[in-house]
Amino acid sequence: CFVGSLLLLYLLARFGFTMGEKLLGRSRLPIRLAVRSLARNRAGGLTGFLSIGLGTLLLTLIPQTHHGLGKEIGLDNPKGDLPSLFLFDLQEEQLAGMEALLQKEGTTLGNVTPWVRGRIKTIKGMPYEKPIHRDEELNNPDEQRRSSFRNRSFNLSYRDHLLESEQILAGRPFSGRYDAEAGKPAEISVEHKYAEALGLELGDRMGIEVAGIPIDTRVVNLRRVRWTSFQPNFFVQMQPGVLDQAPKTFLGTLHHLNQQKKEQIQNTIVREFPTVSILDVERTGKKILEVVGQMTWALQLMATLSVLAGLVILFCVVREKARSQSWEINLQKVLGCTSQQLRRQVWIEFGILGGGAAFIGTLLSLGCSYLLSVVVFDRVWSFRWDLPLLVVLSVIALSIITADFAARRTLREKPARLLRGG
Repeated sequence: CFVGSLLLLYLLARFGFTMGEKLLGRSRLPIRLAVRSLARNRAGGLTGFLSIGLGTLLLTLIPQTHHGLGKEIGLDNPKGDLPSLFLFDLQEEQLAGMEALLQKEGTTLGNVTPWVRGRIKTIKGMPYEKPIHRDEELNNPDEQRRSSFRNRSFNLSYRDHLLESEQILAGRPFSGRYDAEAGKPAEISVEHKYAEALGLELGDRMGIEVAGIPIDTRVVNLRRVRWTSFQPNFFVQMQPGVLDQAPKTFLGTLHHLNQQKKEQIQNTIVREFPTVSILDVERTGKKILEVVGQMTWALQLMATLSVLAGLVILFCVVREKARSQSWEINLQKVLGCTSQQLRRQVWIEFGILGGGAAFIGTLLSLGCSYLLSVVVFDRVWSFRWDLPLLVVLSVIALSIITADFAARRTLREKPARLLRGG
């Protein structure tokens, strides 16, 4: 992303200066002089444009990605559905007692989901067992990933509906409860990345063994699962009516608990049901964001230094430009331009330079953050409008201030002295 953005910024700057001179050729005189100066002093302007654009890209990309992760986990939304506590290892005979206990505490057990252990026996009619050794597996990441699933038990469940954290990407919902007399394979829904790792597609057959009993299944849909919802989600969901009598435990969630209530309920559950495991989802989510925030701080510092380096380069460019064009500046003064008008021309020129670089860098950062969210974070992306706006306005202001400070000495000199120096 960084290298691609650098190339795009270079191309836009190289042709943008020339196109800007043509498009704004009939604008007001200060604007015409500003864009002409950029077009005719391309080397210095190009360097400053690249530095500011790349610095702005990093400055916006990192907090934008952090914002997307925080939005996905849902810690910034007190009314969201992120569970406060996640309960698992609930035995079937404990369900009624647990629900009664939680009702006394003023809450309910939600998303009660069965948890069944199974083993993959066949894929597309072929035995699915780990081979002793295959040379191609050593150099093929896909084969290594598939091999890691072989001969290993996995978790599956069953229900007749989707949770809000699930979305069917391809295929159809379950046709209803399983009818053993129909003689058809059981229908299953597979998480799309898990299916990719196993080489499964819609309509493929899959043999699953549960408690020593083989079950013939067919993939009827592929799902996307938002795992950061911390709801009871599984790679493989089977239609109801197949695993009802299978050995299983249950999962459940508790929602909208404050810290005091959460501690009280945890103590009660541990005392009454010591075999039930509890996960504090909110604390886990905060810990994840804390670690991400620490990395973000370091990267944000690097991005800030990149912008400062761009401003230093811009300062040097303006200082050298003002020195080399001292004769032209003197001529404009002789023709009647005041120092304030010349300063305004500098503001316009480098405001356009800094603003254009910041605007394009911000657009590239949004594109890069979206691309990263699709490829790396499975579409974890959320647009934050205030940050790009603040960065662009800040960079424009800093560019103008830096340029004004660098050119001030030359602009204050008397025309007679400039003529003697020329």
